[in-house]
Amino acid sequence: MICTEDVEADTLLAKAYGLVSQAVKLAERRRYPGSMEVRTILNRLRNLTVPLPRLEQTCAGSWNGTLRDRVRGLSEIHSHGMAAWDSTWPDLKAAVEQVYKAFLERRETAKFWPLAMRLDALIRRSAPHIRVVTSTRAEAELLARDLNDTVDDVGTAVALGRLEIV
Repeated sequence: MICTEDVEADTLLAKAYGLVSQAVKLAERRRYPGSMEVRTILNRLRNLTVPLPRLEQTCAGSWNGTLRDRVRGLSEIHSHGMAAWDSTWPDLKAAVEQVYKAFLERRETAKFWPLAMRLDALIRRSAPHIRVVTSTRAEAELLARDLNDTVDDVGTAVALGRLEIV
């Protein structure tokens, strides 16, 4: 689901994605240290369906750790003398940190209400099987709680096997 209602988040994400793409091009087919980590962080933030602070709190003790841990880990990445990396990494790292902080300050994600409205419509239409896919089990559990509190008949749809949140 793509949502364009959050102009600030879209702008920050577009800037960070643009910087990582530019940096990889400047590396001229050589491995660009940190590019995969940056893309992983940005993709997770882009796909969030629950508020980041709640997700971070839930994941704090997990084996995978938190996005905060991954963002902090960017400081430990080094280029080993690659000029393209040295000239682009500071701005790229700062852009990722800025996106993370912006999402950390939000009470809701842009995806939640469109998802809730779509789910409500599908449940009312008696769609036979609805599957909502999230990035992690923790996010699925948080989203299920939020949807159950917000959308009528979510609990019933789950109990009947019509709705699955994974």
